[in-house]
Amino acid sequence: MSSSEVQWLRPVTLTEELMELGHRNRLYLTCYTLHLASCQPLHHDLVYSGLTHLFRKVEVLRVCLGQRDGQLWLRQMNGCNLDFKIVEQRKTEEVEEELTRYIYNTS
Repeated sequence: MSSSEVQWLRPVTLTEELMELGHRNRLYLTCYTLHLASCQPLHHDLVYSGLTHLFRKVEVLRVCLGQRDGQLWLRQMNGCNLDFKIVEQRKTEEVEEELTRYIYNTS
């Protein structure tokens, strides 16, 4: 399969469709966080490498939504598209609250 081909998985369930509708309308927002504690500062490149490895190993992280024949389907992402930032000197709760208002690109 070429990188431009879409690998369709299955049509979404009613629950998944309602969750996506809620997400787009800011009614149901989800924030996934990964907390890392280290004795030394983590460099951006090291975090990027670790998240890329996690993306390759965890199948659900490679799934997104797409329209197919007028219906919403789950599909494999075309590639690794990491959207992260390293946050220092802020309370975890503040950052999570901010991220729960962020509308992620689900397609």
